[in-house]
Amino acid sequence: MIMNKNKTLTLSYSIAALTCLLMLNSCTSNITRDNNKQIAIKTSQAQQWIYASQYEQAAQLYLQIVELSEAQDKATYLLKAAELYQKIEQYDSAMKALRRVNIKALQAQQYNRYQLAMLTNYAHFEQWSSTLPFIDSLNTARLDNSQQQQLLEISAISYTALGKQQLAVDAHLQLNEMLQDKSAFEKNQLALWQLLTNITDPELNAWLQTENSTLVAWTALAKTQRISYENQQQLKASLDQWRNHYPNQLISNALIQKIISEYTNYFVIPEKIAVLLPMSGPYSKIANVIYAAILSAKELNDDSRYNPDIVLYDTGAQAEDILKHYQLAVSEGAQYVIGPLDKQAVEILATQGEISLPTLTLNYLPQHILTPNNIYQFGLLPEDEANQVADRMIQSGHKQALILSAHGAWEERLSQTFFERYEELGGQVLDTQLYTAADVDFSETLKTVLLISESEQRYQRLRSALAVKIKHQPRRRQDVQAIFLIAPPQIARLIRPQINYHFGTDLSVFSTSHIFSGTENITKDRDINGVMYCDIPWILTPKLDDAMLRELLEIETGRDYKDHPRFAALGIDAYNLPMQITTLLSIQNSSYSGLAGQLSMRDNNRLYRELLWGKFINGRPRHLKNLTR
Repeated sequence: MIMNKNKTLTLSYSIAALTCLLMLNSCTSNITRDNNKQIAIKTSQAQQWIYASQYEQAAQLYLQIVELSEAQDKATYLLKAAELYQKIEQYDSAMKALRRVNIKALQAQQYNRYQLAMLTNYAHFEQWSSTLPFIDSLNTARLDNSQQQQLLEISAISYTALGKQQLAVDAHLQLNEMLQDKSAFEKNQLALWQLLTNITDPELNAWLQTENSTLVAWTALAKTQRISYENQQQLKASLDQWRNHYPNQLISNALIQKIISEYTNYFVIPEKIAVLLPMSGPYSKIANVIYAAILSAKELNDDSRYNPDIVLYDTGAQAEDILKHYQLAVSEGAQYVIGPLDKQAVEILATQGEISLPTLTLNYLPQHILTPNNIYQFGLLPEDEANQVADRMIQSGHKQALILSAHGAWEERLSQTFFERYEELGGQVLDTQLYTAADVDFSETLKTVLLISESEQRYQRLRSALAVKIKHQPRRRQDVQAIFLIAPPQIARLIRPQINYHFGTDLSVFSTSHIFSGTENITKDRDINGVMYCDIPWILTPKLDDAMLRELLEIETGRDYKDHPRFAALGIDAYNLPMQITTLLSIQNSSYSGLAGQLSMRDNNRLYRELLWGKFINGRPRHLKNLTR
């Protein structure tokens, strides 16, 4: 009886469990059916909102559907919500949805959409480095035409922001072939053109050698725009020639008109140039070299378009007379002015005179004075050299330095300029030591700055304390890597060997062009072997083509040229710059390979000279093409 009772109970429990399971399955089925019904209703509503361009309401509905969906379907609706939020530029909401996506649940086509959506979000927040992995990994074969355009647009923006200019140009060129919408087509071309106008000439020249025919064509267009034209008709003719040479390139009339209307490089070649120089007074020798260089450059000029009359005005020793000379040049029909040379005269002209002609001054205004529109500042600015010494030291890995300088206002300017630039770049100036230029023995100066005196003092204290003789080898400080030496040749030849004597043979020594006279003196300059310095191409990399020019200068000026050879380069460049200045102004990042340096236009119409680097080897300065520690 008991066994039968147990069997009966077991059977009852089983029936009850089965009944509950059936009821649960029934409830689950009912819930699933109810969810599916709600999903269908909300999906239909979302589609209606999309048709009505109410994307936010549609996105919110898709997020509601996510909560009703099976696990494998949630990613689909999250992705749809994210894409809709991006349409209305609600990128924070889009990112929240994307972060909830289970990537493993996405099919191949959906995964591409997910990557594109993430890429779009990173681009919006300007997280450019985060865009690159998505750009590289997206499978373009699975993207439709609209998605490919979206990818290329973001790629172009990202590459531009990251300085990958050629990749950015390539992306714009691909878009150029795809876009059907006129407005989008013109917008892309304008962005492409903006990129091309910012590319440097050396880069454009390299692109002309590529096998990408489309890139070559647009590079040629950019090069065409950089030529100086006398009038608009010449530019139009040049653009027509480009179109005939590259007939298959798609270019909008809007861009052609923009190039023509905004091009500022219509240069009216001057037929008469006034040269304002102090041919008498304390700067007469320098002025003599500059004037001779201008005349020599004119004599050897082979550009038939450019052959101006040169009229000299001796501005004398009185800076305040500059306005009188300038007004006389204007009244006598000058179309362009080179000068003045004296810094005070430049300031008087800029602040008190009416600058009616394009004027290339041969010195610079103080930074706080705003440059008048018609003034362009050019000269052998020592501060530019001090900045480039700081740049070079840091690039060479020297981040702890000493400054050795003579007393004097000019030396202080260089020292301060170097100090500020070097520390801005992350370097540390450990000490600045001033020497007396009249000295011959710089031992005490060097002992102080190299902390050898401290080493000797410690030795004396220790010897006194122990009252016995001990061996002593003086040591210099070990925390310094380089020295910035501000010195003319005759002093540098004394200081450099003494640095070696005071345990500094392994220290790198850097200087400006002032360490070299410009004329080789192998016997004496052996004493500055190893010193690295910046200088102009005219001195450091003389060309055979300039041999006749140098001969003319020596004949005309004699000793003055040998004493001031760098001012000859200044004069030659000053003569040639009228054909270059408007290009430097109108084309961003453009430069001109002058004899006084690679010239580019900076703020306040200041011409900046990028110099070459040399190193004294066996008493001769040798051009350094690569970084050398």
